[in-house]
Amino acid sequence: MKKLLFSTLCVVLFWGLSTQSWADPHDCMTKAEAEKLAILIEEEYIFDYCDCCASGKAEFYARLLKVKKARVVNCSWDRSQYSVAIEYDWIASFEVNDGRLGKFMLPILDPAFLDVDLSNGIATLNYHFYLDGSKAQRLEKLLSKDSGNGCPGMNRFPTTREMPDLLDEYQKDYTKWYNETKY
Repeated sequence: MKKLLFSTLCVVLFWGLSTQSWADPHDCMTKAEAEKLAILIEEEYIFDYCDCCASGKAEFYARLLKVKKARVVNCSWDRSQYSVAIEYDWIASFEVNDGRLGKFMLPILDPAFLDVDLSNGIATLNYHFYLDGSKAQRLEKLLSKDSGNGCPGMNRFPTTREMPDLLDEYQKDYTKWYNETKY
C-alpha cells in the first residue's frame, strides 16, 4: 500500500511539474509566420509583459516598447523554426495587477532596468501585446494562434494622459499611433 501511494504521488508530482510550462515564452514559429509578424510590429508600440509570471502581484511590470526594427532570425532552441528579433526603445513602464495598468514610471525607475538588454530582444507570441481597437491582445492573435495559457493578459494600452512624464520625443508619436489603431 505504501509503495502504491508513493508511486501515485511520484506520478502526480511529475505530471504537475511537467504541465507547468505555461510561463515559457512562445518565440518560435514558421518562417512565413515570422515574416508576417516582423512586418506587422515594425515601427509599432507593443507591451512586454509576462502575465503568467506575475500571479497578480503588483511588483511585476509591463514595459511599453517602440519597435524600431524587426527581422526574422533562426529560433535559438529549434533550428527548424524562426523567431522575430526586435530592436526597440523602452519608453515607459507600468505596475500591473491582474492585467490592469497601475502606476506609470519612466524606464529608469523600473527595477528591471539594469537587467534588460536594451539593444534587442525576441518577440514572444504570448508575452508581447499589441493594440487591437481599444483592447490589448497577445501577438499570437495576429497569427491566428492561441496559447491557451489561462493567464490574465493585459486589458488595454495607456492613454497619453496616463503618462504625464513621457519624453517629448514619444508624446506626439504615441498619441497619433494610439488614435489611429490600425489592426
